[in-house]
This record gives sequence, structure tokens and C-alpha cells, in this order.
Amino acid sequence: MPFALDFLFVKIRVDQVKKRITRLLIFIAVILVLPEQAALADATSGAALSQSQMQIVAKVLSFLSTRPQGTATVLVLTGAASASDARDVFKTFTITEGSPADAVGAFAAIVRDSRDAQSVSKINPKILIITANADCVDQGACTIAVQLVPRIQILFSQAAAARSGVSFQPSFKLLVHER
Repeated sequence: MPFALDFLFVKIRVDQVKKRITRLLIFIAVILVLPEQAALADATSGAALSQSQMQIVAKVLSFLSTRPQGTATVLVLTGAASASDARDVFKTFTITEGSPADAVGAFAAIVRDSRDAQSVSKINPKILIITANADCVDQGACTIAVQLVPRIQILFSQAAAARSGVSFQPSFKLLVHER
């Protein structure tokens, strides 16, 4: 009889361990999935460009066919990215933080969404517009968008590039998803 009670006790313990493991796995899944979902929502709603995304943009700019002469300025619209991160990443460019009105004479601008992009391009139609917002590239308002979730993608609008007078080396087309 004691053996039967021991067996019953072990079975109850195993069930408790299974419940705890299941709860732990659900907790881990929530921790891993929710940030990705939030990042995905941010990427489509005009989130700020992260330092990782700016590093990708810096590599993309190395594929420019015609590089700007002298010291080129990159305008970071307020809220579109961290100006200090941009200074760390874009070492060969002068970084200014401001509003669309500051786009005069800038080579490139980092914006949050297509509304910002349109405001910037009204001031300076020959500006390269960079964002984290895929919709901005889809609408043809932004030239380049970099997304990290669900996978790293560089989105490119040929129409926006042509409008701004920016051209890239032929090998650039292998890296991007043209929209």
C-alpha cells in the first residue's frame, strides 16, 4: 500500500511540474513575442530610426553613385531619430536636428512619416529622405526605409530617388526591396 501512495504522490508532483513548466513557457513566449509585435506596430506607424537602422543606412549611403561634395548635412527631424546617435553613425556628415524648414541645403533628412517627408521635399526637392516607415516608401514620399522586424529589410522607392536626383550603384539593387 505505501508504494501506491508514493506513486500517487509522484504523479501529483509531476502534474505540478508540468503546470509550472507550461506557465513558464507561456511567460517566455509573451516576453519574446510582445516586443516584436510592438516594434512591428512602431515600424508601420512612423517610429524613430534606431541606431542599428542608422548603421544600415550608413552602409546604404556607401552605394551612392554621386557622393555629395564637401561637407554634406543630414537633417534629423525632431522625434525621427536621436541626433547624438546620428552623429556617432554618420561621421562624415554634419548632423543637424530641427524642423522641415531646416532642410534648405541639406543632403539627406531622417523623417518619421510621409507627412514629414512631404514637408521636407517642399522646402528642398533634391533631398534624400530616410525613414523607418515602410508606408512612406510605398507612397513614394521617402527614398529609403530600414526595417528590423520581422527581418532586416531595406525598402527603396525609385520614384523618390529619381525625384531627388539621387542615384545608386547597380549592385545596390541586390540589397533592397524596390517598391
